[in-house]
Amino acid sequence: TINKTLTPKLFLRTIRIIHFTIVLGSTLFAIIVFNLSSNWSVVIKNNQDSFFIAVPVCAVFSIIAGPLMFRHLISKVKNNASLKVKLLTFQTASIVKWAMIEAAAMFSIIAAMLSNDSFYFIIGAFLISYLMTQHPTKRKIKKALVLDYNLLYAFNQEDTALI
Repeated sequence: TINKTLTPKLFLRTIRIIHFTIVLGSTLFAIIVFNLSSNWSVVIKNNQDSFFIAVPVCAVFSIIAGPLMFRHLISKVKNNASLKVKLLTFQTASIVKWAMIEAAAMFSIIAAMLSNDSFYFIIGAFLISYLMTQHPTKRKIKKALVLDYNLLYAFNQEDTALI
């Protein structure tokens, strides 16, 4: 096994790869479903369709609850915690947020596949687009974690091992 010491640079690379793979998996799934379904239609109001309420509610829930859950998990980190603990908490909180959005996107795309209604596919595509905007950056990490001067300095030392 390879035991690499965690550095800010390695952390950022790792979290970006995690985000990229989540977005890529959702995007590829959407492309496959879109190409497999041949007769798309748009039925905006269909009271017989059980997805008509469930898909938009799930989408809105994920957009609201994902960031709320993210902030809740971040707020549990103590102010005097090490940079490593704060970064790993950020990673966990981000994965939870992304997973909630991804789950709603997958549900929307599956609903589109089962009903051949592109309305649900559009919702899924919107959720994947929103997920893309949630990519991690140094600026977003600094803003979310509210790092003090010493931790900010350590975070900017990209190749220094985190303790």
